[in-house]
Amino acid sequence: MQNNVILLQSSVELENNELPKLNYDPFIIIDEDSDFLAYPGDGNETHPYLIQGYDILRTLHPSGFPLNCCIIVANTTKHFIIQNNNINQGYSGIRIESVAPGTAKVINNDAYRNIYGIYMINVTGAVIEDNYVHETNFHAGIGLENCHDCNITNNVVSEIGINPLFYPNVLCAGIRIEGCTGINIINNDLSYCELEAINILFSNDILVQTNYIHDCDPVGPAFQAGGALALTSTSSTTIYNNLCKIIFKEEISILICVMTF
Repeated sequence: MQNNVILLQSSVELENNELPKLNYDPFIIIDEDSDFLAYPGDGNETHPYLIQGYDILRTLHPSGFPLNCCIIVANTTKHFIIQNNNINQGYSGIRIESVAPGTAKVINNDAYRNIYGIYMINVTGAVIEDNYVHETNFHAGIGLENCHDCNITNNVVSEIGINPLFYPNVLCAGIRIEGCTGINIINNDLSYCELEAINILFSNDILVQTNYIHDCDPVGPAFQAGGALALTSTSSTTIYNNLCKIIFKEEISILICVMTF
């Protein structure tokens, strides 16, 4: 497939002597190895392709096409890093699907107002690290489906979810893991999640360690509020040394718990 991405660097224009206005970069689609040739790197483990320094804005709509994303990488075999990008208002800010094991890293991106901030499906050995995911709507800040042996570490995930009174059937979570094995969720800061901060479904061999879950302030009544962590049909999961501080606005109560088991 011919790469259909227009490569432009972000620039700044002055309008009527006002503050600078950013020109956004176009979205990025990579669905075969040859599409990486537009980016620096060699595609091996020591010199991966680098997708970095972009500022991308899509048009967000809750019922939008799932591939209406800011950055998509799918069906590739080369090593790559997506880093230092600002990604806004896509169905997924970053979507990675069916890439070769151990080739994907998503590091130090700012994902704002996406339906999924970072979403991976059918991925093994990925690294999701040091990202800031905030004001995510409808699904999850970070979502993994049918993924294996991935590390989710040192991310800040904040303001996740929508008003459950208006969208009662929409399940939002800070980090959502479904149908996965061998996922490590370590040292993340999760706050203002409308439902669960971490939601793990139909998975096994999951490690949840030294995360800080705080300032959850549901819009709806307290009985509709989610918890810090939800497990559904999940086995062989270790939850160790997490600090949780949950606030229920209607009851004006605070729950602080240190989970070590």
